Amino acid sequence: MIEAVSLTKWYARLCAVDGVSLSVRSGQIMGLLGPNGAGKTTVLRLLTGFSAPDAGSVRICGYDLVEERTRAQRLIGYLPEQSPLYASLTVAEQLRFVARARGYRRMEIRDAVNAAIDRFGLGNDARRLVSQLSKGMRQRVGLAQALLHDPQVLILDEPTSGLDPSETQRYRSTILQFAQNKAVLLSTHVLAEAESMCAAVTILRDGKVVAAGRTADVVARFAGGSCYRVRVTGTVPAAAYNALSRIGTFRIVEPPADGTAIEIDTGSAGGDVLHEWAVRFGLRLNGLERVVRSLEAAFVAIEQDSAGGDGDRART
Repeated sequence: MIEAVSLTKWYARLCAVDGVSLSVRSGQIMGLLGPNGAGKTTVLRLLTGFSAPDAGSVRICGYDLVEERTRAQRLIGYLPEQSPLYASLTVAEQLRFVARARGYRRMEIRDAVNAAIDRFGLGNDARRLVSQLSKGMRQRVGLAQALLHDPQVLILDEPTSGLDPSETQRYRSTILQFAQNKAVLLSTHVLAEAESMCAAVTILRDGKVVAAGRTADVVARFAGGSCYRVRVTGTVPAAAYNALSRIGTFRIVEPPADGTAIEIDTGSAGGDVLHEWAVRFGLRLNGLERVVRSLEAAFVAIEQDSAGGDGDRART
């Protein structure tokens, strides 16, 4: 598992990561989210041992990443956004190189590479040069080498960026299967991906944690309350809009051909208040449906709540 406590990292006078704590247990996928410059890449570097924190600590399966770096890093599989592959090697040579770097013996290398080729469907491409591979195939090889040593922890940075839908689905399936008994930290800008795959999320802004917890709880907290989409025939008078604003915040969405469609956040109120509103103003109600709140809605709300201050400072 991953246990990070109060991680802090300075670059000159810039505090890139400010007291970040997170915990990922075995069998869990956690999403690391945030806008560009939030500090996600720096956090990943701290969690993998590529950079040392100025304060705080990281433990990988109980091993301190500073004091017991070699033992801790042996338990980590890491795939950055750009897969670290050598263009002049074939796929099989790339995997053999990684196996040797991991300290595998000759017979172990052969078995590990063959297993990875079979697992990731690389048999037809084992003799192809990395330079000849598509983006999706390179990502597949990158994941194969990250998992070659069967790590207890997998850390991924934008793993599906630029992949087509079929490769993305294959990638997600592999990660979900791997995570059944391992800890996975997934940094991504694709909020739908995080919502579908991650049981928990940690959201950063300006190097700080602004929200964390079970994905469903974060959505409920920041995008909570009821939201409805209401459709009415004809023109909605100004008085009806004024009354609607007293029920909750609303916005006119793409209107149907013969009327108006409105989305409204009703807080703790249910759809009955919208029936009553339509009757009161003599509006013909063509549709009323509850809108399922998403992680994206929560993320936008968090961004709005956190906006201001020194958010224009550059981070990675």
